[in-house]
Amino acid sequence: MKKQVLLISLIMSTASLTFAQSATINPDNITVSNPSPDPHSYAIRGVVSSPTNGLKSAAIRGENLGTDFGGFGIWGAHSGGGTGIYGQSVKGIGVVGESGTLYGVKAFSESGIGLYANSGSGHAGYFLSMSGNTKEVIYVQNLGLGGGMEINTILPYNTKDALKVIAQGTGAGINVTGFNSDGDGAGLVVGKKIPYQMAFTTDPKVDLDVRHPMGDTEGMSGLRILNTGPNLSNWTMYAANGTGDLLFYCKGVLRGSIDAATGAYTAISDKRLKTNIKDYNSILADVMKMEVKSYQRLNSAKTEIGLMAQDALKYFPEIVYDNTNDKGEQFYTMDYSRIGVIAIKAIQEQQKEIDLLKNEIAELKKLIKK
Repeated sequence: MKKQVLLISLIMSTASLTFAQSATINPDNITVSNPSPDPHSYAIRGVVSSPTNGLKSAAIRGENLGTDFGGFGIWGAHSGGGTGIYGQSVKGIGVVGESGTLYGVKAFSESGIGLYANSGSGHAGYFLSMSGNTKEVIYVQNLGLGGGMEINTILPYNTKDALKVIAQGTGAGINVTGFNSDGDGAGLVVGKKIPYQMAFTTDPKVDLDVRHPMGDTEGMSGLRILNTGPNLSNWTMYAANGTGDLLFYCKGVLRGSIDAATGAYTAISDKRLKTNIKDYNSILADVMKMEVKSYQRLNSAKTEIGLMAQDALKYFPEIVYDNTNDKGEQFYTMDYSRIGVIAIKAIQEQQKEIDLLKNEIAELKKLIKK
């Protein structure tokens, strides 16, 4: 077999002297040299002349029968700035690499590009994971100090997305996890250097644009923040198409909205969405016990005025909320907006007392006139 290979190589090197000027045949290797500067010259050329090829027919095939991790089936190297291996196909695949356990194709460059793919009309690169394979289709690992991957759409009039992700399974379209423990990095950083020109955005300098369709299911479309803990607590923000209001959903239940016309935040207060409705107790005496304080928050020098949640809890527990964060730290919060409701109730009670005093004064005046 070795003699046949040597003979074929010798014939190729002598039959096309326009391209291969010299050939060296050694017992363990064949070297074909071509010093021609012709742009279409080559040292070795393989041609499959049959118009109907087999599935795995090849013009040039390199095969390494070694059982360890050393060696290559085909090695292509270039000392200058050209291409080590160049594959071209009109309809099929230019270069195919197969491996049983390691790399199908391995590309390496000291200072240039390790792997370069170019296409006139189809995909420049196509990666396919076979059925049953649970590994990533593309795995990018950077051992240096540069970025992991850069996608650049150079043409300014290109309207296509730089990155388009289609997830047809139950997983996420993009899952970004940051392992930087010193706080300098982020899971996802989004920025925009050139303003938008189209009318679908109200802020031409927006850094993150979240576009959602009209939701068929309430709270299932929009921008969601989800805690991956056992409770799967989540909030979803949704821009209503009709009113333009920004709606807030907690676990799919509408909790409030920001009015598109005024910017006012309003909580859900529809009577049809409430139950166990009853009159509230007299509160005027408790209101008089509430102490308004001035204070400064921890880590802040600004002086504020307000109530203490622990004091309000004694008289109006409905406006105080007992919270515990994921670290187990307990703290109180208070709904200051409901103090206005308490004030209305107190004014109503006080007005009744004023009306009663007015009636008593009127009666006393009548007695005096007599």
